[in-house]
Amino acid sequence: MPIISDRMLPQSVRVERIVRTPNGRGGHTETKTTVATALRCRMTAAFLTQLADVDGQLVSQPTRYAYFDPDADLRPQDILTTPDGRVLIVQAGEVQADGIYFKANLNEEQPA
Repeated sequence: MPIISDRMLPQSVRVERIVRTPNGRGGHTETKTTVATALRCRMTAAFLTQLADVDGQLVSQPTRYAYFDPDADLRPQDILTTPDGRVLIVQAGEVQADGIYFKANLNEEQPA
């Protein structure tokens, strides 16, 4: 099975998640935690998605899909980093095709 998995999921990403914990004063602290260091996947090429911003202006955002094993621990807002340093944010995801794979919708992180 690993040979099939390597062929079908030829890429890998590091997965990080922001964990919020109460600080005891009514607020919280945020800590970035590594969930996986080499999660196997297959990513599509980027395509542009047009969205309306708060002023009604159309903006284009690079989007891509990634496919993972169906039991992948991914949640919205997880941070994926590719070996070449590209940073992607999970927007949504769900198990597809009767449990065959997990499909995630990713957006590229915009510089601050």
